[in-house]
Amino acid sequence: MNHNTFQLARIAYDAYCTAVGGKAFNGDDLPAFDDVPQRIKDAWIVAATAVADKVREESR
Repeated sequence: MNHNTFQLARIAYDAYCTAVGGKAFNGDDLPAFDDVPQRIKDAWIVAATAVADKVREESR
């Protein structure tokens, strides 16, 4: 993982939080990206990597 991928993951997570009004499916407040468990950060990093890879692939 590089710094850019981590930043993309943070941006995606923040956008998700905004889209759902900052609430989890059960109504709990969603934590800031820095406060989510590492396994959740890792999942967002995987998702961000997949999107970035696809964008690079399609821009060739």
